[in-house]
Amino acid sequence: MDREIKKFCITCFTDWKNDNFTSSLMQMCKEICECYDFHSITELFYTTTTSNETFKCAYQLMCDKLFQQFGAKPQYILTLIAFSLQLDVRMQPLCSWYQTDLLINLLHNVLQKVDFNPRNLPWNNRRGNCSLL
Repeated sequence: MDREIKKFCITCFTDWKNDNFTSSLMQMCKEICECYDFHSITELFYTTTTSNETFKCAYQLMCDKLFQQFGAKPQYILTLIAFSLQLDVRMQPLCSWYQTDLLINLLHNVLQKVDFNPRNLPWNNRRGNCSLL
């Protein structure tokens, strides 16, 4: 499962960067980013993290709190993926120390911790205006 999750994460970031919104997952991530403004959170990451280590700690803490409080429900996983894609877009041009691989690895680790299975996505073959949320 470890390889599948890693491949899933890489595919998400690659599709997002290439504006490939053909999959249900990418369509829903795009809709989430259009429905919800992640700007204040991505700005917080940009202004408070000054290195790979501080970024890693902040991201892991955010994910730990999210899943401790709300559980690893599909809608939270989907929103985390969408947020992570937006965070990458924000960090890439502004931080010389930031690399997309860092965020891919962090997301991979988080999804592994919550026993995520990319084969069992509840939003496969679904479309629609943030309906899962």
